[in-house]
Amino acid sequence: IPLFMSAALGASAATIGIILAARMATSVLAATQLGRLVNYISAEYLVLFSLVLLIFSVGTIPLITETWMMVFPLLAIGLSTGLGFPAFQTLLIQESSDHARAAVISTNGVMNRIGQVAGPVLGGVLFGLGAFEAVYFGAALFLLVMAIFLTISLKLYSRRGPSK
Repeated sequence: IPLFMSAALGASAATIGIILAARMATSVLAATQLGRLVNYISAEYLVLFSLVLLIFSVGTIPLITETWMMVFPLLAIGLSTGLGFPAFQTLLIQESSDHARAAVISTNGVMNRIGQVAGPVLGGVLFGLGAFEAVYFGAALFLLVMAIFLTISLKLYSRRGPSK
């Protein structure tokens, strides 16, 4: 995101920092409200909502032509991560058995780290193939596949029930 904002939009370092800080502040605020939201909306729907919001946010970034317009998708990304990550952790904890909970959370952490390593590598490959647009559209496509997989998994799981 900082590279795109600098190279494609000509944003200054200070502007990039302020907009990225706003994204993180939105993420923190959203995460603090998660406890209230799960009383009204299930963790499954919050995770799916956050994925859909993330798909649209990431998919719109290459269409942006002005620096100030980056505020909107980045605030949406902050909202998405602030709701999605804690809701997913809640879902993992609720649905795992007591004896497997530590292994489930640990595996989730490992998968997160693998994504943090593989994401920039794949982003670099996509950038080499098609510049910034390919990176963001590729990420949106990957998120769409994840949302479809999660939806199918949740439907199958709800039919079968928990294995506690």
